[in-house]
Amino acid sequence: MCGEVRQPALEELKDFASTFLDREVIVTPRALTEEYTFAATPGMRLNVLAYQRIGGQGEPVPVISSMWFGYGSDHSGFNAKFEGIVTKPTWAEDFGVRRCLVPVIEFKEARVKFGSKSGDLSMLAAIFTKYETASARHLALITRAAYGSVAGFHERMPMAVDTEHADTWLNREHLLTAAERLEFVATKIPMKVRG
Repeated sequence: MCGEVRQPALEELKDFASTFLDREVIVTPRALTEEYTFAATPGMRLNVLAYQRIGGQGEPVPVISSMWFGYGSDHSGFNAKFEGIVTKPTWAEDFGVRRCLVPVIEFKEARVKFGSKSGDLSMLAAIFTKYETASARHLALITRAAYGSVAGFHERMPMAVDTEHADTWLNREHLLTAAERLEFVATKIPMKVRG
């Protein structure tokens, strides 16, 4: 899934996120600064947008930081299938309280590039771990059965959150029950792609 991903430069991401969240976004020292393309292989670091408590205290605020792509010390769990996200112990707790967005300009599968129809950044739905290793947390993209133009190249695809629903996805004070989270994912975050 996602053979290659292109992420925006930090300043573009910060401006974009601050605009649609309508509030200041904190950039952590871990954030990667340049636009870059990487082979979406487990163990890569990539920028994410998440709500976190600064210094472990106070209200969660939006932050941009980098995380390891893949769960576990071997980074083997890098796609959390939507169909089992509530029932599998690996994903269930994190789906409840540790949700983030992975900003991408585009992703490439089988030499075909996909991105948002509008040309804006796509914000891929992801979850992350509560523990850190090598100074960063680990994340997994939430995927679903592929449809549309992606289906001809891969059986799975990432799920994207549009800017209208990003705050709901990121804020752990929203979507408190598993049923609310599943309904949100099923109805509010379709991936609209250009192929």
